[in-house]
Amino acid sequence: MAVADALFIRDLVSGLEQSVEENRLFLIGIKYEIYDLVKGLKSFSAILHQASKNQRAKYALKDIMDKIRKVISDAEHTICMYSAERKKRTSETNCIQRFAGEIQSIRDRAKKIKEDYSEAVRVLICNAPITDVSVEEPVNRLDEVVEENAKLIMEIKDEVDDVVVDLIIITASLKELLKRQGAENSDAVKDVVGKIWNAVSNAEDMISGYILEKEKHKWVPINFRVSGFAKDIQPIRSQVYQIYSFISYVS
Repeated sequence: MAVADALFIRDLVSGLEQSVEENRLFLIGIKYEIYDLVKGLKSFSAILHQASKNQRAKYALKDIMDKIRKVISDAEHTICMYSAERKKRTSETNCIQRFAGEIQSIRDRAKKIKEDYSEAVRVLICNAPITDVSVEEPVNRLDEVVEENAKLIMEIKDEVDDVVVDLIIITASLKELLKRQGAENSDAVKDVVGKIWNAVSNAEDMISGYILEKEKHKWVPINFRVSGFAKDIQPIRSQVYQIYSFISYVS
């Protein structure tokens, strides 16, 4: 049941993404904030899907699923209202300011939900059934996001690719460890998969934030944007290094 709910959330996010695409010509002024919101929801829905595989997820995720549904519903309503106002050629400045505030409020709610439930979701992932496929899922997810946004992050793609490569190496080590321990005795692997999902989520947020800042402030020289990115990626590199150290220890 929880898996079905998680897939339903993923479908709702896809519907929101489609709504954004259909109204893109009328979203000038707030489109980058909306894109950032959608990217964040896609990232979180992927994590929820993984957590939903835990047998206890049906009850543990009910509250968070309800809140995410409301966020998506409010986002769709705001997009429709904004598009309608722009089609009527309502005063641009007032219209943008009002709806930009609403989108920011929705983004803040989505971010708080993710922060408030991050530990509960991580615990569910750590205790979900483990297979080669579930071990590979987080790095495959990040690789997909990087490739989708390759043109938008070309200045920093090499550094992001390094993180992906490190996670691929860790994933290969995890699969070997899983093979040796067996699925029944794979607590260490489950714990690491939870940590990897956390690192992947942070990396997706960093990529989304970089794209948002780049599109909103195109006048900022590339070297300034890249130097700011260097500070954002360092904690993720530290996360990956800690995961690698733990894998080396338990192996």
